Amino acid sequence: MEKNFFTTGTVSWEKFDGEKTLELLIAADELCLNELLEYVQDYFITKGNDWLLKNINEYCHTIFQHDNFHKLQESCIKLVSNDPQRFGKRGKFMEWPDKLVTGILKRDDLHLEEIDVWILLLKWGVSQIELSFNIKEWALEDFSRLALKLKDCIQFIRFYHISGADFYNHVRPYKSLLPKDLYENLLRYHFKMDKPPISTTLVPPRGIALDSKLIGSRHAALIASWIDHQKNFDPLTCDGKDPAHSQAILSRIKNYNCAIDDSPCIGPCFGISDLVMVESSRHANGKFIYDLPWSCIQRSYEKSITTTTNFTIEDYEVFKLIKKDLNNVES
Repeated sequence: MEKNFFTTGTVSWEKFDGEKTLELLIAADELCLNELLEYVQDYFITKGNDWLLKNINEYCHTIFQHDNFHKLQESCIKLVSNDPQRFGKRGKFMEWPDKLVTGILKRDDLHLEEIDVWILLLKWGVSQIELSFNIKEWALEDFSRLALKLKDCIQFIRFYHISGADFYNHVRPYKSLLPKDLYENLLRYHFKMDKPPISTTLVPPRGIALDSKLIGSRHAALIASWIDHQKNFDPLTCDGKDPAHSQAILSRIKNYNCAIDDSPCIGPCFGISDLVMVESSRHANGKFIYDLPWSCIQRSYEKSITTTTNFTIEDYEVFKLIKKDLNNVES
């Protein structure tokens, strides 16, 4: 690949090879071949995002060690921000370089709730300086070391978008990591209902705008992990033990011919009888005529989603799954 460029001034690929393309980028950077460097980065981003997503943990240090790989670095940051649940498990992000973590924290479109961002940052910092994950085992010096490690990251955490309960449970124990004036302002905001100081620049919550009355970004991340078949994913604890999701039920179809049905006589129907709006549930003036219009008898899906056969609901939503082309990730 390099030989072709130096002899003919052109580069061609029959098929994308991530390792060879990265080797060419490194050579171009070391030899100050700026035109080639820009061209290969554009090619990498166009053709190699799938490869990059699968291999980011192995190659992120190499990519972020080269300051001139600015386009490729930004592509890494975008990929993680659009699909953070892929890296939520312990061991997937603990060794990431500072520049990658800081870049992710700056993103408005990071698809995690702010408390999850904070906890994952703590886990990253603790791993970086090789501390115990049990805060009770820390000495004062350990807090100082962690504060130094996270000094450039704290400013990008949107503490005003963390609930009072989460602030008390997950931020307060680490108050020595925060600037004193920031912590005092947060205390007044969460527990005295004071407005943030005028000097505070409030940024909006992260994540995409979900057109939903029922789910938030954390639920969306959980659903995405189901789609990716990540059995133990949890964006908050990273170990699958968060009680907030303990009531969530995933039931996959067994008989694909009966996955979903519709009829003018009944409403939505999943499976033969697994989730059905029964025929008697006619509407009048926007209200159900009968008290128990929904039925659930497990047959076509793996699990029953409820312990009762007949029940009512207040509202329901249906979401359409669209496969994203990772080689065309928008900014």
